[in-house]
Order: sequence, then structure tokens, then C-alpha cells
Amino acid sequence: MNIVGDPALFSADEILCQTVRMTVAIARSKPRIAQALSLRARVFREEFAPGFAEQAGAAADPGSTAADRSDPASHCHCAAGSLAQPVALAPVRDEDLFDPWCAHLVAIDNRSDRVVGTYRILTPEASRQLGCRYAEQEFWLTRLDPIRDQIVELGRACVDPDFRGGAALMLMWSGLARWLVGQPYTHLMGCVSLTLADGGKQAGALYRQLMPAHDAGECFRVWPIHRLRLDPGLVRAAADPPEASPAVPSSAGREGSVGASMVAAPNTGQNTHQSTHQSTHQSTRHNPAPGQAVESGPPEMPPLLRAYLRAGARIMGEPCVDHDMHCVDFPVILPLDRLDVRFRQRFASLAA
Repeated sequence: MNIVGDPALFSADEILCQTVRMTVAIARSKPRIAQALSLRARVFREEFAPGFAEQAGAAADPGSTAADRSDPASHCHCAAGSLAQPVALAPVRDEDLFDPWCAHLVAIDNRSDRVVGTYRILTPEASRQLGCRYAEQEFWLTRLDPIRDQIVELGRACVDPDFRGGAALMLMWSGLARWLVGQPYTHLMGCVSLTLADGGKQAGALYRQLMPAHDAGECFRVWPIHRLRLDPGLVRAAADPPEASPAVPSSAGREGSVGASMVAAPNTGQNTHQSTHQSTHQSTRHNPAPGQAVESGPPEMPPLLRAYLRAGARIMGEPCVDHDMHCVDFPVILPLDRLDVRFRQRFASLAA
């Protein structure tokens, strides 16, 4: 059955704002949510291919091993006297144990009726029922306890490569602003992700460049469970194998958010998490040799992180190494009362 363009399947979507080209809504139907999960898989696979491919393979066949998934023979079946035929694989989707508890904000292309951008939203109430936040598998959040019930965690942000450039992301932010109207929440939290393809060099240099000017302060301080080692003149990812997270199973997956992972996206092929996963993740593909010093020159800032900082967001502490997804996550928080006036005015006009 062709679900694209069938109004009966998507009539439950809660529309937040619209333009001639796009509609932003909270997805309420299973087919619409499935579109968002498929988009995430496609975008994250481009940005974090090593980590995502491994997780996606395990999700598709929980009983398989890494060796099975790397063996071409494991992807086909043979009948006696016949040529091997490929087994039809189910559509790859990026999903974890947090998704059923989240609201899925989606940007829909009005012409094709398909999801071209998405964020997932984890409210304090949902995280309390679930038992934890996504960020707790990467950071110690004890300093945030006094405002825990006021923080919305955003994550898994991404934009289709064909719709990057800022319009889709800004419209999703406008939809989020409308969704927040009348809610008791005061802060948005998430992470911006950068690739570890260069061994963490760019991430470390960027952290040193941004701090302390963009420091959220001690009242918002968080600590990474798996630190990125920030040695003078040299930045490299922690070599020790990661310990299991005390908050949730390590198989939970990753979330990108200003909030639960904002993965960066607009122009690198990944998100910028929107980081944004629009391609929100921007990265350097060079892997430095052991002991190689950081190259001179300013580090490249993911478009998503730049947008967050301009909006008034601040960095809560050192980035965390996500070994599963082969990336580095910067923890970011945005007090809504500090939202830049330019963003307030733009959101209001777009959401009208």
C-alpha cells in the first residue's frame, strides 16, 4: 500500500505552522513517525557511517553478530540447485527505547507529503515515567536536579540533504516555539554532535575556542561519562574502552539534540543533530596519526551549534565521546528567557 499522499493515514498529525512549501507538525500516526525514523537512519548513516551501520545492522537482526553482518553470505539464502537470491530487507529505521516516549516534530514537504526534517521531544513527564533522560547515558546531570521538571530534551534532529539551507530548520524551530506556548517548561537541552573521524581533533579545538565565552556556568555544569582528552597542543579521543552507562543500556542508541541531541546539519550531509543532522554534523575526515599535533587554524563550527549559540544557548561542560556512534557530543542548554529577541520575532512571524 502506498502511504505517501493518503490523507487518512496522516489526519491525526497536529499541525503547528505552515508555509507554501512545508508544514511542521507533531506526528501522531505510525506511518508519519515511520517516515521520520527512516529519514534519521538515512541522514545519520551518511554522517556517522561506522557507528550507525553497526547499530542499524544489530537492530535489523538482534541475533546476528558483527561477523555475520560483514559476511555477504549472511544477506542471502541458497536453495539447492538455484542461484543465491537476496533476502528482502526491512526498511532501515533509526529508533531506540526513547522513541515511544517522545513526541516527534516533523517538517513535511507539501508537494511529496514526505518528512524532510525531524526533531524528537522528550518532556520531563515522559522521562520521569521512562526512568531517565537520554543525556544521562552520556553525562552526569546532578547539577540540573533543581530544574529537572522544567527541562525539555530535544534530540535526533536532522534535515534531508535536499532541504538544507536553513528554511526547514527555522520552520521546525517555529513549530517548536508554538508547541511550547502554554507549557510550564523553561529550558531546552540537547547535544550537538561532531564526528570522531579525525580522532577528536576538531572537537577538542572547538571546545577550547568556545570556552569560557559560551560557558553556561556552574549551576548548569554537567560532566561527561566518557571524556574527550584535551591535552595541550594535542586532542585525541579517549583510548580506553567505554564503560557501560549507569543510566540506560548502551544499546539505547544515540540521540542528537538541543536537547537530547541536536545533531548538526545544514550543509555537511549529516545533521547539524541539526548539527542537525541537516547535516548537522560537520566533520573532518582525516584521522591523525598517534601523537600528531592539532593543525593550526580555527576549527570549523557546525552550523547547528552556531545557530544555537546565536539563539542564546550555552555549553554546559566538556563534550562526551560516543563510541557507539563514533562522534563527540557537546551538551547545550537554552534558558527560554534568554532566547535572543531576533529569534523571538522570527519565530513569532513564521508560526503565525
